[in-house]
Amino acid sequence: MQKPYEKECLDYGLPVPVKRGSWLGMFHIYADESGKLSGKDLYTSLCGYVGPLGAWGQLAEMWKRIRFRWQVPAIHMSRIMHPDRLDKKPDGWTEKWKEWGDGWVEKRDAMLLELAAAIHDAEIICIGAVVDANAYKSVKADPAAHFSHKDSNVFALHEVMMRGLERIETVDKRAPVSLVIDDDPEHANHYYDHYNTLRNHFDPRFSKVKERINAICFCDDEEYPGLQAADMIAWSARAWMVDNGEDHKIKQPHELLALLTHSTMYTPRVYTADILRQLGANNAAAIERLKNANGTV
Repeated sequence: MQKPYEKECLDYGLPVPVKRGSWLGMFHIYADESGKLSGKDLYTSLCGYVGPLGAWGQLAEMWKRIRFRWQVPAIHMSRIMHPDRLDKKPDGWTEKWKEWGDGWVEKRDAMLLELAAAIHDAEIICIGAVVDANAYKSVKADPAAHFSHKDSNVFALHEVMMRGLERIETVDKRAPVSLVIDDDPEHANHYYDHYNTLRNHFDPRFSKVKERINAICFCDDEEYPGLQAADMIAWSARAWMVDNGEDHKIKQPHELLALLTHSTMYTPRVYTADILRQLGANNAAAIERLKNANGTV
């Protein structure tokens, strides 16, 4: 028999909560990536939101209403922000671009601001990271440094999980958490491996991953408003860094990004070249110490 909470999840396009004894996965983290390390992108990002189950249900309801009013497909920022590319791979946004004609930019921006305002008003918090792609490649290739992950977005999953749990712990230290990532066949296994590594890590700082995050799943963002919201912040945060680089801290974010980050109260972490070089060196030093302690060197 379907439980009441399961019906609510299905009605709002949410993953069914994780079961653990008498506890349910009452918090969800949704994350999506933007930019590819294998391409020419200056930055990559893995960003999203964390919030309690009820907040996601409320956002999903508002999200559907806004999309219904504008009569638009599921939100994909890379498609929406580059209409010149739409004819090369036609979809629902191609038709909308043609329908709106000369009013495309004005209507597009108004629609995105409505969706961003719904995120701003929801009880969810922005989390994630934007990574300097060229610096990540450089440090990854440096024999004096070490990064375990080939991809910078997989690397950023650590920030998503740990910051999400930190935010949840201000109000709840027991209820399980579900991690939902946009389905990406190229990196899904790597995301799972990173998640599993932290679950079994010897460092006690990561014990909360095993204790709290009981499920990781990969879903089609067409049916999950939480993943579409994550797409918006991942794309917007990366675009902001591409446009402003290291000067982003001294510039006022545009209205869309301000709404997506709750008036900049919660912003994705930026992994600059300096931070990445230091992390790479620290990782290499830690590995060397471990080898010495085990008597392998």
